[in-house]
Amino acid sequence: AMVLVRLNRELPRAIAALHRNLHHDEWRVSYGVVLALGDLDSDSSAAVEPLRGWLKSDDATARWRAAYAMVRIGPAAQPAADDLIALLQDSDVRVREGAAYALGAIEAKAAAVASALEVALQDKDAKVRFRAQESLERLRL
Repeated sequence: AMVLVRLNRELPRAIAALHRNLHHDEWRVSYGVVLALGDLDSDSSAAVEPLRGWLKSDDATARWRAAYAMVRIGPAAQPAADDLIALLQDSDVRVREGAAYALGAIEAKAAAVASALEVALQDKDAKVRFRAQESLERLRL
C-alpha cells in the first residue's frame, strides 16, 4: 500500500489497505500507515473522510493514531476539525494530546477551534496543555 501511495497509483485501493492496517497489533505497521497517509501530498484529502471514521472509533488507540495521521496530512484535513475538537474531551490523554496537536497542524482557524484549544489549556495533563498552547501559537501567526 505504501508503494502504491508513493507511486500515486490506484490511490483508493492503497488508502483502503492503509486504513485496514491503521489499527494493526504491531505498532511499526500502524505507525507506517500514519506516515504513508501523510505522504499523499496533494491527494491526502482522499484519506480524510475514511480517517474521520477512525476518529469516532470505540478504540482509543485507533482515535489517537487517526489524530496523528491528520497531523501528517496537514491543512487538507480541515474537514475533520469538528471531530478533533470533540476529541479534546476524550477520556484518553493520548487522544486529547493528538487532537490538540492536529488542530494546529491542519491550520483550522475557526473561532470554535481557538475556543476549544483555550479550554484545553486547562487540561489536567501537561502534554495536552503544551500541545494546545503550541497549536494556539501556530494558529495566531
